[in-house]
Amino acid sequence: MATPTQVFRRIASKYPGLTESKILCALAIKNESGIVIFLLWKHEMVFRLEGEARENALKVEGAKIFSPRGERRLIQTGIQLPFEKSEYWEIFAEAAHEQNRRLLPPPG
Repeated sequence: MATPTQVFRRIASKYPGLTESKILCALAIKNESGIVIFLLWKHEMVFRLEGEARENALKVEGAKIFSPRGERRLIQTGIQLPFEKSEYWEIFAEAAHEQNRRLLPPPG
C-alpha cells in the first residue's frame, strides 16, 4: 500500500506547471503566483476549496476545516481529508487546481 507522501507525489506529478515546496513543515503544491493549492499535513491532504467543491469535500467522512494551530484558527478554504479517504484526494486536487487557476493574473 502506498504511503501518504507517495500518493501526494503521484497526484502532484499530474500538474507539471505547479511547484512543490514546503509550508508549515508540510509538502505543498503552489500555483505560479505562489498560492497553495493543496498540501500534505500530518498524513492528511488539505485542499484550498470554495463553494460546491468545499461543501462536497466536507461531506466525506473524517473531513474537517483545516486548523494548523488548533481550533482557534480555522482556515475556512482549507478542507482536510484523512489518508483513510485518499481515494477522494485526486478528485479534490483537481477541483482545487481548477478553482485556483482563476486566481492567476491574466497573461501579458
